[in-house]
Amino acid sequence: MLPFQSSSPRRVAHPLVNKHFRSLWCSGLLLSVSSQMSTFAAVLIIWELTSSALWVGLLGLARLLPIVLFAGAGGVLADRVDRRTVVIAGAVGHVVAAASMTFAVYDGTSAALVLATSAVQAASASLGAPARKAFVFTLLGRDQLGAGLALTLASYYVGVVLGPLAGGVTATSNAGPLWSCAVATVLAVIAATAAARIPKEQKSGSGGAGHHTGGLAPGLRYAWRTRILRSALLLDLNATVLAMPTALFPSFNSDRLGGSPVTLSLLYSALAVGGLVASLSSRYFAAVNRLGALMFAAAALWSIALGAFAVSTHIAVAASALLVAGAADTVCVVVRGMIVQSTVDGSLRGRVSAVDHIVDIAGPELGNVRAGSVAQLTNSTFGLTLGPASSLIGVVILACMSRELRDYTVTGTLDRDHKRP
Repeated sequence: MLPFQSSSPRRVAHPLVNKHFRSLWCSGLLLSVSSQMSTFAAVLIIWELTSSALWVGLLGLARLLPIVLFAGAGGVLADRVDRRTVVIAGAVGHVVAAASMTFAVYDGTSAALVLATSAVQAASASLGAPARKAFVFTLLGRDQLGAGLALTLASYYVGVVLGPLAGGVTATSNAGPLWSCAVATVLAVIAATAAARIPKEQKSGSGGAGHHTGGLAPGLRYAWRTRILRSALLLDLNATVLAMPTALFPSFNSDRLGGSPVTLSLLYSALAVGGLVASLSSRYFAAVNRLGALMFAAAALWSIALGAFAVSTHIAVAASALLVAGAADTVCVVVRGMIVQSTVDGSLRGRVSAVDHIVDIAGPELGNVRAGSVAQLTNSTFGLTLGPASSLIGVVILACMSRELRDYTVTGTLDRDHKRP
């Protein structure tokens, strides 16, 4: 038995039995597929126009500011108004973003226009994300939280798998990526319709009145001052900012795999398939007692797997390494979500969920900017190898400095809850 395993795994009911969570999940699944189809088309167009890893990395930078601004606004709204309204607003915004990306790909002459439409897409997704995360705890409670978060992440990975695969296949036809963008727009419309089936939330009114003012700042302060939350978020940033490799996939594909859009789509999909498999296996790691130790182990495995990818020269080896990395990343993200949602004050759930979402999305985007910049200054091989090595060193340092997270257990959390008046 591993040291972080529980001797008696806890059984959790299946979250999709809950019809309201099922509507939320289906909406998120369709939005994920739609978003990834549009994003893959954007990567292809930018690479065709510029042949520059830096420009592909700038795609992440273009999305970064909207992610921070709109996730913050979405978190504040999620604590002040009906979260269903925020979820629907984000879904409708995604319809507009998908239609805009279709036009940008149809135009096909301006990388800057593609970057701008990607920014609109990031803004709409980030607006509704905090409310979606907070809804998981509201609809399912603590007992089903781990399974619910894993299923939510699984819906994202289904999109990451299907989106690039569909984009890679259509890019080899006369229609190119335009067809993917058109389908993405239709899926976004269906997703917005599914979001409308979610019921209005009954606010409990928990927490002090001061928590309902001050914008995103109370959520930021809470996350920073709560040591275990701060450590969990820093561990995730360490992994993604220092090691995220996806901006270098086009150059890796061109230099080592022949440059086919199909092999490029396999690289993106392999990372997601690993995450999908792990998320569907959440019943095993959601029952682990020492979640903190598990999170550190997953972060270390992520770095090691990406190091193996960096030195690979064959699609089978590269895809296998990315499968392992994707699985490790999913375990890390789900465990972090369980820790965040289990420890946060209820009146700040939306805003702390916004902080969690900003870390979840902005970290990889910053990592892609870093990877593209390093590759532009040196070469893609150095950019691929430097990241995983730096990330692994960071995991060791954080493990030594973050005893609260390293020793975090589910039983300890339940004991503290039981002692509360």
